[in-house]
Amino acid sequence: MNFHSALGLLRRPLPKLSAGPATDPRSLARDQRGSVAVIAAVAFPVLIGGIGLGAEVGYWYLKERKLQQVADLSAYAAAVRLNKGDEDDTLDEVALHIATQSGFKTAAGEIQVHHPPISGPNAGDDDMVEVVLTEDIERSFSGFFGRDDVNLEGRAVARVTPEANPACLIALAPTGAQTLSITGNGGVTLNSCVAVANSLDAQAIYVKGSGSLNSKCAYTGSGGAYGQKTDSIVSECNPEVQQDVVLDPYIGVIPPTKSLTCYTAGGNQPVIPVAPTRTVNGVKTWDLCALDIKSNLQLEAGVYILYGGNITDTGQNTVTGTGVTFFLTSKATAPTVFSRIAVNGAKFDLTAPTSGSYSGLVFLGDVLNTGTQSFGGNSNLQAQGAVRFPTGTIDFGGGSGSGGCVQLIANKISFTGNGDITFGHQCGGAGTTTANVGSGGGTVKLAE
Repeated sequence: MNFHSALGLLRRPLPKLSAGPATDPRSLARDQRGSVAVIAAVAFPVLIGGIGLGAEVGYWYLKERKLQQVADLSAYAAAVRLNKGDEDDTLDEVALHIATQSGFKTAAGEIQVHHPPISGPNAGDDDMVEVVLTEDIERSFSGFFGRDDVNLEGRAVARVTPEANPACLIALAPTGAQTLSITGNGGVTLNSCVAVANSLDAQAIYVKGSGSLNSKCAYTGSGGAYGQKTDSIVSECNPEVQQDVVLDPYIGVIPPTKSLTCYTAGGNQPVIPVAPTRTVNGVKTWDLCALDIKSNLQLEAGVYILYGGNITDTGQNTVTGTGVTFFLTSKATAPTVFSRIAVNGAKFDLTAPTSGSYSGLVFLGDVLNTGTQSFGGNSNLQAQGAVRFPTGTIDFGGGSGSGGCVQLIANKISFTGNGDITFGHQCGGAGTTTANVGSGGGTVKLAE
């Protein structure tokens, strides 16, 4: 378009605007021109504020989701350390480290670590760790409704489910060196179970020479374990120290009532030649002064009490029996003379009772019986049950042993011979009482 054409357009008369007579009120009432602009002018700030408020609330939600994720990670990490047996101070440090590495700012919030949890359905559970993260957020659009900061919280609880590590060997002595020792040339293998020494001594578990302890793990009190070879102690873990004391699982067993009379049994007889001395609570009971094994011996189910005399043998004979418990004690007339096991060739193929007062017990020692129970020479223990001498010593001085369900529980346990020992803990239905032990092998998962 040239200049003259543009000038012609400017000279044209403007169109007339008509809104009706200015003085007509009805015309003014009908006139809606400009109302959209007014509504928009009023609504636009409200719309912008609503969008801003929604965005702010969404931001809070995302921040709280992030806070919850950090709490989950921190609680899980702390529970992993709990599973390893660490103290509460370490749990605090680990949770804080994971939280800060995950973006949590301590300057803007607070972290609390509780073991056990202090709130929720799992409060007071020692197998759980609770982590609570809080953070204050300044308001923006929502400041119209309040001036206080918005408090966000993330809370998580992680659970440790301890792995069942049943103990086959339990040396109860609280102090002293070599309370569980292997000093011969034989190997001790524990299948599906572990070895325990409660002693605080640095050499509570002692392995020397060509001997070996092949076990899933070994546990001591606040002492340690000693072995000349790195593989001579255990196969799946380093010896765990500073563990809680493992209690005698049969500590509540009440010993049989004693008789004033007894007789010597065994000899060349294939069975105990005398009928049960008495029946106590429905259980047949034999009162023996001593037991000398000179031939194969078949025992009836019941309790066999020895009063000061020993269990001895001549030759390699077998003692068999199901539902059998031996109780080694002293005579009333000689209260300090206790019975002992002193065999060199006998094989004990015995199964403990599966119910009743002595369920799971094959051999039971008087709590005052501090003597040594010796399986020497070519003797063999093939028991299904527990051998318990809480203040005495059990020694394999050359004998061998095997069994799918065996517990040796004594003040001290020693293996001084060259025989190989294999014990297990396949004890389903055997009537034994399990002593679970250890940390570090359990599972960790979030509970809340």
